[in-house]
Amino acid sequence: MNLEPLRRLQIGRLPYLAWGLGLFCLKMPLDALLFRAFHQPYSPLIYLDAARSPLLHPGDQVGLWFAMWGFALPFIALGSFLTLARLRDAHLPTWMVVFFFVPFGNLLFFALLPLAPPGAPSFAAVEDRAVRHAAPVARAVALLAASAAGALLLLGTLAISVGLLKAYGAGLFIGAPFVMGYGVVALLHRLDAKANLGRSLLAAALASVLSLLPLLLLAAEGLVCILMALPLMLVLVLMGALLGWIITSGPRRRLSGTAPVLALLPLLLLWEGVRPAHTELRCVVSEVIVAAPPAVVWKRVIAFPELPPPTELIFRVGVACPLRAVISGSGVGAVRRCEFSTGAFVEPITVWNPGHELSFEVTSQPDALREWTLWTGPRPPHLDGYLRSRRGQFQLDTLPDGRTRLQGRTWYEVRMGPEAYWALWSDSLIHTIHLRVLNHVKQLAESDRG
Repeated sequence: MNLEPLRRLQIGRLPYLAWGLGLFCLKMPLDALLFRAFHQPYSPLIYLDAARSPLLHPGDQVGLWFAMWGFALPFIALGSFLTLARLRDAHLPTWMVVFFFVPFGNLLFFALLPLAPPGAPSFAAVEDRAVRHAAPVARAVALLAASAAGALLLLGTLAISVGLLKAYGAGLFIGAPFVMGYGVVALLHRLDAKANLGRSLLAAALASVLSLLPLLLLAAEGLVCILMALPLMLVLVLMGALLGWIITSGPRRRLSGTAPVLALLPLLLLWEGVRPAHTELRCVVSEVIVAAPPAVVWKRVIAFPELPPPTELIFRVGVACPLRAVISGSGVGAVRRCEFSTGAFVEPITVWNPGHELSFEVTSQPDALREWTLWTGPRPPHLDGYLRSRRGQFQLDTLPDGRTRLQGRTWYEVRMGPEAYWALWSDSLIHTIHLRVLNHVKQLAESDRG
């Protein structure tokens, strides 16, 4: 069977848009019916929040998880095929199909791709004689100037968002990188009219580096949080750069469209500044099976001695690491202190049910991590309440053969946007902290049982 025509297939802008919208409109009611069959609530927001999508987090709905993947795989395959065909039609690099699989970024990528005109200059397009003989120094200066301007835009947004509005929100982590990427390419094309896609993306990536270096050199932000933000930032910077290149490299060179795009950023910051603050209480659940009865496990839950030195990477790079737990008193009203490497969680007991449940509020907590900085500079603002634990619980369930299912729960808030992206990190970190404590309790309880 000859598949070569399929490998060369191209699809125009309107057919690609029509296919994409049609497939999405077909998949939504199918998913709704699927959720209804499994007696689960359905919301279109599952396509926007990767942290809660049943497709990525099956939880106890394994049947729904398998069914969703069964429905999704044909759509993923067809969507990838159509995206490759659209990239070929626009003469864009086919490796950009990876953006189809990027959470948050894939929706923006789908919105941008229909804008690419057919037969746009390719990544490897040969420049004309005048450009080939242009002074390399002048072209390098143009690229550096555009990158520096983009870096200043992002740093200015950081100053306004964090310093003035006291918010790490979507304006900073979504709006600023996208607008920066677009603005860098628009400026580059004013300075270097023949800049191709490769130089455009390079300028946007360089702008990202130039914006992060001052934060490290001035110790205004730590390395750990910068590395966490980097994946989201780079995806949006490159997508903004792609849109900028599509618009500014077209036959009409629509450079006048830059001002409306740049205006989106202050509007987004203004909207974040005036809207009512709202954070959702999230819950992370972890569990272990202990080869000891609940009565034995309970004694190690309420308090436990020093934990061994951590081996997990996240604790070695500065994330707060649990060390020990002590308790003053017993019953409701007793105060438990869980000592971490950055300080102590103060946890007044609210439910005291020996052998079954220990619940507590969190009235005081230490920093979530100890940042890596070149020197002891100003305290990074993101440490001040942007990730806050509210309450916790240990639940003990009796299993056959004298075993115990020990579950740990933490309810917390993350006040950084987009919440779904940062929750991917915080859920994982809290789960790792849970397992360090639960496995320590498990080892002590099984040792007590003998």
